[in-house]
Amino acid sequence: MERIEGASLADVIARAPLPPEEVARIGAALADAVHSVHAQDVVHLDLKPENVMLRPTGDAVLLDFGFARHAHYPDLLGEEQHFAAGSAAYVSPEQLQDDRSDPRSDLLRARRSALRARDRRAAVRRAADAGRHARPAVARAGAAAQRSTRAVPPWLQEIILHCLEH
Repeated sequence: MERIEGASLADVIARAPLPPEEVARIGAALADAVHSVHAQDVVHLDLKPENVMLRPTGDAVLLDFGFARHAHYPDLLGEEQHFAAGSAAYVSPEQLQDDRSDPRSDLLRARRSALRARDRRAAVRRAADAGRHARPAVARAGAAAQRSTRAVPPWLQEIILHCLEH
């Protein structure tokens, strides 16, 4: 297994708030890495900050393909499990609908807190419902949102909103 020099996206996020230029650079590197995987007909299905490494060169590397689905091979994991696999705080609405082939599952959704629930399936469904129905936080953030986070410049808001369209 290759040793990857750099920091995990989780470690970088822990330094938040980040300058808008760094957010844009990381976003572009992550988009390149996800595009590369999708171009090979693979959906990662467990994209979260802990599964992304950022090399000193600025490139992003995706890790942990344990839940991944390749379009041209049997989905043995999907046949064995009758629940959405993955990290509850990041599971996609598509996975909850038993669709393990939709590339939109690899959108990295931000979560503010870890889920705490006895029933894992219920927790995962609540997380996906929140992600599916919530408006993006960057969308023309109001005064209250700007007090709690660094102001997001309009150019970065437009990029983020465009990436969230589907």
